[in-house]
Amino acid sequence: MRHRASRLGFLLVSVSWIVLILSLILLSQLRRAEMGFTGLRHARADLQLRQAARSAVNMVLAAMQQDLSEAENESDAFSDAWGWPSIEAAHGEDLARDFPDIELTVAIEHEGGKAHPEQMERAALVLEAAGRTELAAESMAQALAERLNTAREAMAPSDGTGEDNPTDNLDMRLFQGVARLDEADIFGEDLNFNGALDTNENDRAESLPLDDGNGVLRVGLNRLLTFRQAEMVNPNLAPLEILMGVPGVSRAIAEEIVRKRRGSDGREGTPDDYVFGDIEDLRGLAAVSRFRAFEYNKMAPHMAVTSHCFMVRVCAENAKTGQMARIQTCVLRDPEKATLDIQDWLEDSGV
Repeated sequence: MRHRASRLGFLLVSVSWIVLILSLILLSQLRRAEMGFTGLRHARADLQLRQAARSAVNMVLAAMQQDLSEAENESDAFSDAWGWPSIEAAHGEDLARDFPDIELTVAIEHEGGKAHPEQMERAALVLEAAGRTELAAESMAQALAERLNTAREAMAPSDGTGEDNPTDNLDMRLFQGVARLDEADIFGEDLNFNGALDTNENDRAESLPLDDGNGVLRVGLNRLLTFRQAEMVNPNLAPLEILMGVPGVSRAIAEEIVRKRRGSDGREGTPDDYVFGDIEDLRGLAAVSRFRAFEYNKMAPHMAVTSHCFMVRVCAENAKTGQMARIQTCVLRDPEKATLDIQDWLEDSGV
């Protein structure tokens, strides 16, 4: 009797172990299936975000192309046809229907009007306008120029042939380690390109992007400097910091230009924007001295109301999950051929 009880106990223990092992295997399979399902859901969400971002870019490019083909205006401004607020007003309902729960932000920059690192004096003025001290701005501008020259020498072919400007397509990461620059210095803290200081952009290292948590949205050097051949600064498009880097343009003049072009609603890219149709229009600014046109004569040689190179930055963000997809593309416009040429195209998820 005792022997039978022992065998029964052994059998029960064996069955219990088998059940436990099978349960663990089943649980593992369920976890794996759940992870696969979660991965598939994230992949689908990422695809939808990328499709939304590409749709926004295509809308901007189509509007630019239409404006270029019609050639109704000899001057350039976001309100001409390709200001994002105007595009959003016309197609916002379609975008909301096609991409529910996705928030789109678009920034269009005049790439050619930025300062080139080799233009050290202008680069220093731009850096100073962006918050650096005069001494730090001069030191940083010199360090950036030296780093660029070193890169150009390293990339130049030994036989002296090749591209005229081999560094034109270099990434701003070339400047990492220069003058104690960090990621936020180079790329700024505006992760989603909306121009506002969001919670995750003011929490130090708690979440991306890495920031200083000082309550101020830091502008990255990639919004102020360019590796491409510098063009004239366009008063209809250039941000405040770039305008202040133009000889003869004081903060008062730069602020008046930005305020005037935004129109009564205070937003760029809307129909009420003021457009400087000619550089001569700058003479009428209240902050420009009438005495011998001192400021105007200094700034005029560096400014033009037409542009050719633009950076389009788009962020598509899921309002519920915070998942995002970003596109940054540089567009070169050829007015004579009425064509657009995509210079480069970068897609990422903001990390």
